[in-house]
Amino acid sequence: QKHTAKPLVSEKLLASKIRAQQQAPSFIAPDEHIFLVTSDLDPSIRYSGTVFALDYNGKREIYGVVATHIVPSDEMDLIGVGRQFTAVVYHKGKPVQIPAQIVASSPVSMLDISLVKFPADKEALLKPFTLGQAQDGETLRSLGFAQGRFAYVPNRKVIHNSHFSIRTTMPLARNRRSGLCGSALLNEKNELVGIHTGSTFNPSEDFSFATPANYLHDLVAAYHNKGISKIAFYVDENISIRLNSDEYVTSIMLLDESGLPLAE
Repeated sequence: QKHTAKPLVSEKLLASKIRAQQQAPSFIAPDEHIFLVTSDLDPSIRYSGTVFALDYNGKREIYGVVATHIVPSDEMDLIGVGRQFTAVVYHKGKPVQIPAQIVASSPVSMLDISLVKFPADKEALLKPFTLGQAQDGETLRSLGFAQGRFAYVPNRKVIHNSHFSIRTTMPLARNRRSGLCGSALLNEKNELVGIHTGSTFNPSEDFSFATPANYLHDLVAAYHNKGISKIAFYVDENISIRLNSDEYVTSIMLLDESGLPLAE
């Protein structure tokens, strides 16, 4: 007897997505702009990924981006997906599996984003976002997957915008956010301004944070330069040092004129 695998997105969900698109003309259909990250070892582990394009040395290149913390940190870490995984793209409403590989990363405690490369012959299936920059006080929206299902989250108002992080309100129930990391944070021009990397679970305040999309230039540079790409590290809005894309700071110590520590 022949069995047909069920698609990860139901016909009902696709229909509701189309209705949402008709109600909001500026809404970009999620089919080829985002992808579902699935673990080759455990298909139940699923996260979000975003497709983008930028120019490098005058040539347009297409990549994906995911959150670094979904990748196991070492061989003993069994939670997450591997550096090689399967990306599910909804091309014309139908799920297409594409092999994908993480080729450059910034640590979890730094930018928490990783660069993804797709086979060249599969890039035609993708529709990449162009990059933009978040502005203080504007309202953003995100596209991704939560709990393995397509998730559109509107009305994410920017409450803090720094060199390393964009903090926004998060109008999505906490119990529905799992897997959203790696999703696209978009402005009204449908530009990718950030990559969602997490949210708080503090009863007194509830917000999410994302890594500014401009750092994707640094990861692409690292990919082309054997992992070397310098990223500015800011202290009080000033560039303190420049770190390689795979480095991070564990602590900062303030010394007095005699070299004695005042604070750490």
